[in-house]
Amino acid sequence: MTADPRAAACVIKNFVRGGLGHLETFGELPELDVLEDRFVAGGHRVQGLLVDLVASPLFRAVADPR
Repeated sequence: MTADPRAAACVIKNFVRGGLGHLETFGELPELDVLEDRFVAGGHRVQGLLVDLVASPLFRAVADPR
């Protein structure tokens, strides 16, 4: 799975969508790119992704659920 560069982007989008409870917005895309770069650089480790996600501005700025 790691051989396909689309896989990392897919994993990031799905973790972000699940963690934030909404589809990503245009303004959030740069932070998704940062998370993807860190995920790939970290050897595609989910634990690292979870730490990076909750430490990211995306997670800290989430609104109340609708």
